[in-house]
Amino acid sequence: MAPRPLVPVVLHGRYVRLEPLTTAHVPDLHLAGSRDDGLWQWLPVVTPYTLGEMHMLVEQRLAQQSAGGAVLFAIIPAGTNRAAGWIAYTDISVVDERLDIGWHWAARSTWETPVAVETHLLLLHHAFENLGFGRVQWQIDHLDVRSQLTLSGLGAVREGPCAATPGAPTAPGGTPSFTPCSPPSGATARPAGSSERRRPCPCPCPYPLRGGGPGALLDGTVTIASLFTSHATPNANTDTASPR
Repeated sequence: MAPRPLVPVVLHGRYVRLEPLTTAHVPDLHLAGSRDDGLWQWLPVVTPYTLGEMHMLVEQRLAQQSAGGAVLFAIIPAGTNRAAGWIAYTDISVVDERLDIGWHWAARSTWETPVAVETHLLLLHHAFENLGFGRVQWQIDHLDVRSQLTLSGLGAVREGPCAATPGAPTAPGGTPSFTPCSPPSGATARPAGSSERRRPCPCPCPYPLRGGGPGALLDGTVTIASLFTSHATPNANTDTASPR
């Protein structure tokens, strides 16, 4: 069965809420992330320093979403009701039943906290259980150790680098992009708690995309249940988005 279309939704967890990104989030995002180069070093953008620059950056991302290139979420830590960053589904391929999680930045106050972990868990649960995708993947710069550790803690599998698209930009230092591929046909899910539930994808990488270096991925052969039994279980409630 083909994955369901992606529509704006609100994803509720114990530590964080993900809601569709809008320009109404700009003031909070400006307070959370402007003037901090460390938050933006892995993204192909210039660090915003003013409210206007943050507004322009959000509008650019929303234009990409309108063109079908992404689905963006504002990250709202529980108890704050203030946006502290954003994250997105990108490179969405319904035909191949796969998508990326990317364009991610978040305030330093969320780093190495349950907010950081649950942000990814909510998106994984929604992609696999609600939308029916077979594979979720990340493209992570080889120098971004913090993100790699977060993803490996979810049971994601790190794969080797893939040749970059000819002429496409690369990460600082010329690191080629990392892009894993679709799982083999006929693959089945391992039981929850199985010691064999994590494995590298054995097939070649047919989707060279712009990105960083070696990264991590999780595909449909790993069940959401086995992941959630290893971590604090988010409520994973999904609501159709309403205007903010």
